[in-house]
Amino acid sequence: MRQIQLSKMRTAVSQDDSIGQYGFTIIEVIVALVIVSIVGAVFMARLGGANSFNGIVVRDQIVSLARMAQQSAFGRAGVELTVEPNVAGSEATITATSDNGQLQRVVVPTTELLLSGDRDEMDSCGTTPGGETINNANPFAIKFGRLGDVIASSGVASDSGDVEQTLRVCINNNPDLSVCISASGYAYAGDCDQ
Repeated sequence: MRQIQLSKMRTAVSQDDSIGQYGFTIIEVIVALVIVSIVGAVFMARLGGANSFNGIVVRDQIVSLARMAQQSAFGRAGVELTVEPNVAGSEATITATSDNGQLQRVVVPTTELLLSGDRDEMDSCGTTPGGETINNANPFAIKFGRLGDVIASSGVASDSGDVEQTLRVCINNNPDLSVCISASGYAYAGDCDQ
């Protein structure tokens, strides 16, 4: 009789062990989500193309170096920011210089990008495209004064001169990729405020 009770107990124990074994653990679910996320990110990058981020990189580097040039100009004159694409148009060199020499230089990819700019144009790049194409023969230059304000520009609007309202750089005439530099010297991404 004890044998029958023992075998019934073993059956009951083995049935209890199998309860809860029908799902996935939280670790397994997290690992699966991470793998799916990685595969999705790789797929989206391939679908969008390698050049889809070039506009964002160029915009952010122009803004970054313009802000650095403005800060460097406080209390001294002769700080200039230049955006100059190479002859092939595959990359652009963004350089901040002072009377004492080069402050910072960045080379960014510009494959499949159209850089254009103008002075004192407040409309969106999507509404009014940039006036002048920025290229090797026509680089975009901004000169900052002792107060960090923009005192001159060249390479846009076919002539050099004072900036009354703003400088604008359009990348593929896309408002999300535009750069605005106010007359006070502050650079920011997006459309110029009116």
